[in-house]
Amino acid sequence: MRSMFSVGIGVLALYLLTPPLSGAATPDAWNDKSSSTDIARITPFSLIQQDFEGTAKDYFSNAYTRLLVVSPVERAGTTRGATASADEQELPYQKRWWLTRFLMGRHSSTNLSIKVSVGSFTATVPIATIDHISNAGDGENFTRIVYHRAEDFPLFLVKRDGTSDIVSIRSSVRVSDQLQSGAAGTALSVTQSAIQLVAPQAAVLTTLTKQSSKDKATALDAAINKLFSTNLDEEQWADGHILFWGGGASIRFSIPYPEGNLVKPIPMGTWTVAFESPRPSIFSDIFICESDTQRATRQRCEATFDLAAARVEAEVNTPDVFSFNLTEGSTDLGTVEAYVKKQDWYTAGIKAFAGTPDASNVMSFCSAARNAIASLELNSVDQGIITHALASSLATTSAAKTLVTNERQCKCKFESCQS
Repeated sequence: MRSMFSVGIGVLALYLLTPPLSGAATPDAWNDKSSSTDIARITPFSLIQQDFEGTAKDYFSNAYTRLLVVSPVERAGTTRGATASADEQELPYQKRWWLTRFLMGRHSSTNLSIKVSVGSFTATVPIATIDHISNAGDGENFTRIVYHRAEDFPLFLVKRDGTSDIVSIRSSVRVSDQLQSGAAGTALSVTQSAIQLVAPQAAVLTTLTKQSSKDKATALDAAINKLFSTNLDEEQWADGHILFWGGGASIRFSIPYPEGNLVKPIPMGTWTVAFESPRPSIFSDIFICESDTQRATRQRCEATFDLAAARVEAEVNTPDVFSFNLTEGSTDLGTVEAYVKKQDWYTAGIKAFAGTPDASNVMSFCSAARNAIASLELNSVDQGIITHALASSLATTSAAKTLVTNERQCKCKFESCQS
């Protein structure tokens, strides 16, 4: 009898001492059919809103773009401090009582991140890291890092074959709140190490750099994971076709308030996953304008892909093409010129042009050049620009120059390259 009484008391104590999982999730609420599809009921710290368009933006096809992750600016007139509303409540730097800190250390961490994949391109963006270490040895250590606008990513090609059309997004909220006798390390040092891993990046994603890009995103994922013995791991996934992206996907993040409290999410902000206006070439900053407003405010853009490409070809020059870096860093070893000089077809071309080349020699050289450049995952515009620059640089006689001019494989798309 005493044993059963003890068990009953234990069960009652466990029931009374165990908090509800979400505070707002009562059985009646879950049975509310009018809002049973509300994702926020199971993922209260994040929410993806999609704004895909019904009309394709076909000017992305065969063009380059880059990832943009942007948060909104603070609203004008927003109240700050203790008088703020629930949605505008600040997260204070709250210190613990010295005796509590001495008796039991505490380490609270929250990380918000977004991972985006499109074809060969992959990037992990650490949106925010909030870390608080409180113990006898370290005292009170606060770390808060917020990434408001992320756009330092390589250009990547949206291919015509459909292999880089689908954008995959994964938003992640990780929360950890540990009681321990001593907390080691800080989120700041890990985050800084992770940032160093992702820089520098190549200006454009090619077959030469795509594995490096994936490795860096993987390393950043691993660095973020090391921050946590996770109490909460909440993710949102979404896919969308880049040609129908429109306003894309906006991710609304919330954070625990107070730190480590999984019952009361406080909105932190919304980040939008977007893509830069497309451009027809890696060798120019000329964009394809998306609207009359953009054309009125952005000087270096054209209304269509063909107009923008023709303008690029009219402006580009051989030295800039040859000195463009295809790999990370500023070393000359990763330039277009350094890459082509390592290729067998280029060595054969030098020999052919050194003598008296005929039409077949010129066609063979330019065809080999186009195929090699296409294998780097560069588009038809840049294939023509690089091939024309190479052939023109090797053609030293008037007869050879005439052959290059007449050979279709050696020409730019719009035949407007400078020689």
